[in-house]
Amino acid sequence: MTHGETQEPMVLIIRSEEEAWAALERAVSGAGFPDDLQLRFDGWPTFELGFAGRDWHSTVPTRIMPPLLDVQKDINRAYAHIRYGEFNLRRLKEEEREELEVVVEVKD
Repeated sequence: MTHGETQEPMVLIIRSEEEAWAALERAVSGAGFPDDLQLRFDGWPTFELGFAGRDWHSTVPTRIMPPLLDVQKDINRAYAHIRYGEFNLRRLKEEEREELEVVVEVKD
């Protein structure tokens, strides 16, 4: 590399639980990662919740939304703590909030 050139940061893409565990094991074993590592999740993690009720066909009642919003807040707080060392949600940039956003898909 010549003087003045910048090197692209390393990007680690996690696509499965196995890849996530491997990365975590590497991190805690002391093998470490570069300080400028960019971590990306592609199609993972996902989780499914099943709800049954009368006339719920492909809809979500409003009484179910508060717990889902709590999950979003918990994810944001965990990220803020890891990234900034504190649980303060005001530290998150709009771009970070968009990247962390939980998407709810409703199926019959």
